[in-house]
Amino acid sequence: MNEENVEVKSEPEEEAENVESEMVEVSRDRLKELQQKRDEYEDKFLRRTADLENLRKRHRQEKQDLMKYASVELLSDFLEIIDNFDRAFESLQFENEEVREGMTMIRSQLDELLDKYQVKPIEAEGQPFNPHEHEGMMKEEREDLDRQTVVEEFKKGYKLHDRILRPSAVKVGVPVSSSDSDNE
Repeated sequence: MNEENVEVKSEPEEEAENVESEMVEVSRDRLKELQQKRDEYEDKFLRRTADLENLRKRHRQEKQDLMKYASVELLSDFLEIIDNFDRAFESLQFENEEVREGMTMIRSQLDELLDKYQVKPIEAEGQPFNPHEHEGMMKEEREDLDRQTVVEEFKKGYKLHDRILRPSAVKVGVPVSSSDSDNE
C-alpha cells in the first residue's frame, strides 16, 4: 500500500472546496439573474426611447398641421364674401366699362389671394359625383349618363391644401336605370 500517492483531504479542506463550489454556483446564478435584469432594463429603455421619439414626431406633425390649417375659419368666411361679390358682379348692369374692368381686377386679386394661401377650387361640373367633394342638392334623371355626374354647380367648392374647405353644392345627374334601382 502506497498511501503517500493518495491525497487525502481533511474534512475542513473538503468543506472549504464545497463552500467554494457552492459560492461559484451562486455567483453564476446571480450573474444570470443580473444579466436578465439588465436585458429587461435595456428593453424598457429602448421602448421608452422609441415612445418618446414617436411622441416628438407626432407633436411636430400636429404643430405643422395646426399652422397649415390655422386659417380655415377665416378662409371659410372669406369665401362667403367672394360668393356675394360674384353674385353682385353678375347682377350689375355696367354703364361704364372702366367700372367693369375695375371689378374684374378686384376679382382677380381675390383669386390671387386664394392662390397665395393654397386655396384651390374644386372641379365639379361634368365630373363624376364625389360625395367627399360635392354636396348633392338636387337629383335629375338623365338618359345620356352612365354614372352619377355633376350637371350643375350652385356654389363653388374649395380645398385648402389637401382638405375640403367647403364642398361644391351641385345638382347630380343620375342614369335613368340607376334611379329605378335606387328606389327599390
